[in-house]
Amino acid sequence: MHAFIHSPIIRDIFICISLLTRLPVQLDERAYEHRSAAGWAFPLVGVVVGTASALIGILCMILGFGPNISAGCVVMTSLIITGAMHADGLADCADGFWGGWTIERRLAIMKDSHIGAYGVIALILIIGLQWQIIAALMQAEIAFIALISAAVLSRAPLPLIMVRIPNARGAGLSHQTAMSDQNAAYGARRCRDRTCQMENRGTHGRHPGGNTDVGRNIHIAGCPSIFGIKKPALPRVFLKLSNPN
Repeated sequence: MHAFIHSPIIRDIFICISLLTRLPVQLDERAYEHRSAAGWAFPLVGVVVGTASALIGILCMILGFGPNISAGCVVMTSLIITGAMHADGLADCADGFWGGWTIERRLAIMKDSHIGAYGVIALILIIGLQWQIIAALMQAEIAFIALISAAVLSRAPLPLIMVRIPNARGAGLSHQTAMSDQNAAYGARRCRDRTCQMENRGTHGRHPGGNTDVGRNIHIAGCPSIFGIKKPALPRVFLKLSNPN
């Protein structure tokens, strides 16, 4: 990996992969000095995660497992690759929002490694919803593109959130990542826009007049990851919602 460290594009992609997945990417410590400008590559991590998950799902369909089991394998593959980071963030968010009455108490709950009833309920509902939506997508002709698009679109808002919303704490993973580069947020938005264009071309190309059900499911399938926010951005969103002023 060190051979590519002098290429800013490759460096940024590897930084984001190391942050948002459990893939064994080894980088020199100096590379992480540039992480504030690397956020544009978050959607590209979605390409990696989405492609791997989609391949597993399509393989399961080819082997005759059916859309429901195939969708479960897609969800499981995504959770394994990402280390369930968005699921962990979602559970923390649910516990924090409904488990405390003050900002300080809610942040303390979100920092706690234990999971509460609200977190369990949120995971069951969101992962179950994601499973059913992906099962519907598996029956579409553009299932492969749809799954990748959902993974990309769910990660594209993260740099913008981390740029526009202040950190809730002065420490922790969110503070360490410190995505503050406006160009990174703009780059991620461009990746999102390109994905939407490809998604629309794929949907309209195979279904004259467009298939609104497929398009809607693609966007909803990405919502669990957006709602989970991924832990680096979670405390920022929480602070903004708890104290709008």
